[in-house]
Amino acid sequence: SDKTVLVFSYIGYIPYEVTVGKNSKINVILKEDTQALDEVVVIGYGTVKRRDLTGAIASVKGEQVAANPVSNVAQALQGRLPGVNVISQDGRPGATISVRVRGGGSITQSNEPLYVVDGFPVSSIDDIPVADIESIDVLKGATASALYGARGGSGAVMITTKRGKEEGLQVTVNSSTMFNAGYLKLPEVQTSYSSGKNGIYNDNSSYVWGAKLDVGNEAMQYNPYTQEREMTELTSRGKNNLKNFQELSFITNNNVSVTQKGKYGSVRTSLTHVYNKGQYPNQKLNKITYSVSGDMKWKKFSFD
Repeated sequence: SDKTVLVFSYIGYIPYEVTVGKNSKINVILKEDTQALDEVVVIGYGTVKRRDLTGAIASVKGEQVAANPVSNVAQALQGRLPGVNVISQDGRPGATISVRVRGGGSITQSNEPLYVVDGFPVSSIDDIPVADIESIDVLKGATASALYGARGGSGAVMITTKRGKEEGLQVTVNSSTMFNAGYLKLPEVQTSYSSGKNGIYNDNSSYVWGAKLDVGNEAMQYNPYTQEREMTELTSRGKNNLKNFQELSFITNNNVSVTQKGKYGSVRTSLTHVYNKGQYPNQKLNKITYSVSGDMKWKKFSFD
């Protein structure tokens, strides 16, 4: 079609769009995206511009991380960074989250990346509120190994927390809630025949094509109330067990932060409450996190 638009894009260059029209030949020259190259990236020994980095790196802003109401920072990285895989061990609220940078396929050592928060290596990032994060930079390959040696062999996740930016007192309140309706579609199963096969009931069989149900057929069945086997009618019971077992799950994330900045430095304090109700009974996470950060200097007194 003459109205077809071709989009040319490449990493580090500004995307270019051109309408095909009646052109049989199109010449395109892409311009460098200098804004992306001048972006400041936090690494182990300070901050540098992205253009000066020779290793592979992926970054995400704090606003993007806080856009999803999650209980774990690692969950907020899922699908946002190329080459970074986030794996949940199970669906329970507060379950362990594994992060893999570019696969991480060692069978003798840990595949977890090194976590560094404000320049200090930590063992876990589970207790860091997403609302307190300024940016996350993930170092891959030789870059992480050069900075942290063997500890950075599986990559490094660099987290920078928020500090005071503007003069004066600032109070920020963030609140978000996300609901989860569960499975979009439940598996369809037949509820017309008993366990067994060839039309014969057998409660020890793994087949489900036994006697016809709900037509008056009787068989010796176990009664959980009397804990004995009794002759009872074969009926279809528990056909909606999974549907009835599931519950509406949700996660709510509330954060209040107070920042004060003056000529001697800045201090930021934050209180976060996360409540996550799972989709199965007795599954819940209720977590409260309080943090204080900042940097101040007055005469011989310094705080960081």
